[in-house]
Amino acid sequence: MPPLQRVAVIYEKPSTEGEKHFREELLTDLDAAAKRLSVRTARFEVTSEKSIDRAFTDMKRSFQAVIVLASPVLTTHRPRIVDLAARHRLPAIYEYRIWVDSGGLVSYGVKISDHYRRAAQFVERILKGAKPADIPVEQPAVFELVINMKTAKGSVSRSRSQCWAGRTRSSSSSCSINAADSYEQRSASPGALCRRTTVPSGHSAPGSTPGPASATSPWACTVRASIFS
Repeated sequence: MPPLQRVAVIYEKPSTEGEKHFREELLTDLDAAAKRLSVRTARFEVTSEKSIDRAFTDMKRSFQAVIVLASPVLTTHRPRIVDLAARHRLPAIYEYRIWVDSGGLVSYGVKISDHYRRAAQFVERILKGAKPADIPVEQPAVFELVINMKTAKGSVSRSRSQCWAGRTRSSSSSCSINAADSYEQRSASPGALCRRTTVPSGHSAPGSTPGPASATSPWACTVRASIFS
């Protein structure tokens, strides 16, 4: 959306100090990214289905798109949120693929099933005698970009539907397909969908050893993009 200027951000009100700190860090990073792109953002904090309805009613008047941050309440009301975004013609991006499987437009984030499998491997190591304090914290190495073409064609722009992946945009007739079309992009360059990151001591990518404090991660993450109709 090249003309994009105003984006709404909807998220659940944190219930603990830990959640509040994590959410504020995420929102601060999001605001910084928006500033670099000359995009204005506004925050909509919700606690229930009624507050979600009110938020979408308010945002449809002044905003061109919406970012939905995952949380228990929002995930519980996933069908409602997807429906509201479509009804108000607000292109929406989510953190996890389950939202796109439910009819959402785009998701970009980690693959949750990979996290669960990796957690089981941690449990196995601990049961075999490894000390939790000696196991480095790992950053995710695989991210998914998923686009639902049915939603893109039916809800976002009926006059001239387009699909977008990375920086490539093509007409829907070119990218509307019968089965899932996917590709992988491995990159660590600045400006890519995933990039090299600075990590503190004791943090590492899967399968690597922790480096010195504030060391730059030597690994390139993988972006798996899928477009399905």
